[in-house]
Amino acid sequence: MKTKIKKLSYRHNKKNGTTYVYSIEKCYWDKEKKSPRNKQVCLGKLNAKTGKIIPSKHRDKILKRAITEPGVTATSRVAGPYLLLEQITNQYGLDKLLKKCFSDKRKFMLSLIYFIVHKGTALSRSEPWSTSCIHPFGGLITGQRISEFLRKVSEDAR
Repeated sequence: MKTKIKKLSYRHNKKNGTTYVYSIEKCYWDKEKKSPRNKQVCLGKLNAKTGKIIPSKHRDKILKRAITEPGVTATSRVAGPYLLLEQITNQYGLDKLLKKCFSDKRKFMLSLIYFIVHKGTALSRSEPWSTSCIHPFGGLITGQRISEFLRKVSEDAR
């Protein structure tokens, strides 16, 4: 498992003679202290003879556990559009309106609305989006499920 490291920082400890290697993850300006700051993660010690990094015990333990644990799966989903659209939905009371019109299917309808606002494409392309993004319905949105839903929606509800 390789990770792309942007910058490395080396710190020599004079007491024990060890050089520690850090990965600089994020650089930012601290308004209170009026100076640049950065977030660093310790990668391990630097081997003086070979110049290679000896991974820290904690980082090594996490990596070994991730490799050996069966059934452990990590997933990531896009949350930005959901957070923004959820705030707008609550601010303008769209969720209350959908609850009156669609009651039990309001989360599905809201997810379709989020998809259209986020992607601006045909609903038939919502399946990959529903697996990669957070949305109110939470489950997989297939084309068949959308067709069934739209058939059941009355003219009044539309």
